[in-house]
Amino acid sequence: MEYAVNVNGKRVRKLRLGKVKGLIRCYNQDTPLPGEPKTCIISRKDMGTHMEYYACISYEFPAEEPKEHSEPKAVGVDMGIRHIAATSYCKTYDHSNDMRNDLKKLKKLSQRLSKDCCDPVKERKARSRLRHHHEKMVNKRKENIERISKEIVDNNDIIVMEKLNVKKLWNRSLSKSMTRGFVNSSLGLLRNRIQSKAECAGKRVIEVNPRGTSQMCSQCGAEVKKKLDVRIHMCPCCGLTVDRDVNAAINILHRGWTGHPVPAKDESPTAMIGGEARTETFTDRSAGSLRCVKVRLISEQSITHA
Repeated sequence: MEYAVNVNGKRVRKLRLGKVKGLIRCYNQDTPLPGEPKTCIISRKDMGTHMEYYACISYEFPAEEPKEHSEPKAVGVDMGIRHIAATSYCKTYDHSNDMRNDLKKLKKLSQRLSKDCCDPVKERKARSRLRHHHEKMVNKRKENIERISKEIVDNNDIIVMEKLNVKKLWNRSLSKSMTRGFVNSSLGLLRNRIQSKAECAGKRVIEVNPRGTSQMCSQCGAEVKKKLDVRIHMCPCCGLTVDRDVNAAINILHRGWTGHPVPAKDESPTAMIGGEARTETFTDRSAGSLRCVKVRLISEQSITHA
């Protein structure tokens, strides 16, 4: 994938668009396309001091034949604020490490913009810095979601998730920090990306009602009530001690596997954590798949403000 134009007899790696004045410097030209390009959509972002252009290229590629497993691997996934996702394999996925520093910098840049509102030149520069930093935070969040969803889908054949209503969760938020946690976690985006990747890979996703999964012991089925600030599940009946999100993920797996919150006596929770119990294979898949790749194009022409 290469863009180039002739300028004074020399071949320059830039792009000329019909309604854009001047040439556009192109990035990510070495991004491989493993299929046949179909469509290309050019989008534009106003960054304050300049415009940024993005090319979203859709391409079609032949579908791979799914691998048949005699014993499909199942996993339960619990999504939340403290941990973006927790699986029944006792693995948790957290926010990116520098999220707290990014929030501090965002606050400083916002304060700087408020101070420079009287000077048009300083205000334009401060607004541009704020937009750049905000876009950087959004890209980090999306990259983290893509990484988590890919790892969950690649390592499992059956994924059991809680059926969340994100709007209701936002309305029940108790504080500003909890609302910020919902925004940073992007629970709706994570759910959609897992479903999309699983459908593309020919794998199965089961959604269950999450009611009571955090308060119920995954080993004995006893109800252990605890507040949101209690992050460790400690059962007084059987002595199980585990992270509350992992305990909820195991209960979600039980509920999606058997239709009941707690497995039967012959299905121990430790065996269900592995998720290797069924003998079904899921080979339903389309003949071809469509994917998109987004390429960044930066305009060298600055925006002039009156």
